[in-house]
Amino acid sequence: MADTKERLKDRIDMAGDKAKDLVDRGYGVAQNAQEQASGMASTAIDKAKDIAGSAADMARQAKDKVQDWAAAGAEGLGKAKDAVKDVASEAYEKSTEAIHYAGDEMTHLVRRYPITAVLVGLGVGFLLGRALRSSSA
Repeated sequence: MADTKERLKDRIDMAGDKAKDLVDRGYGVAQNAQEQASGMASTAIDKAKDIAGSAADMARQAKDKVQDWAAAGAEGLGKAKDAVKDVASEAYEKSTEAIHYAGDEMTHLVRRYPITAVLVGLGVGFLLGRALRSSSA
């Protein structure tokens, strides 16, 4: 019976050792899985930071490009405004000169041919009067 007790004790010790060995292996596997998960999470975080940095760079570049385009557009509009202003100013000056020239020429013609000028004026007035009277009737 002592022999049976001894064998039973040996088998219990062996089962305990195997259980301890299994627990140690399970702990090692769990620790290894935790390290791998931590490494994967760290890699994912690094990748996310890289992507965020790239997106921020792209957004910054797009903002700079839009600002460049806006500045170029504003410069072009400023040049166009100046050109339109110059053309309008020149047209005003030329029209003023033409009006003065026409006025001077009319004055010269009236002084040179006063009777003809009065007769032409009367004829034009008569025609305008007839045209206005017939259109309002």
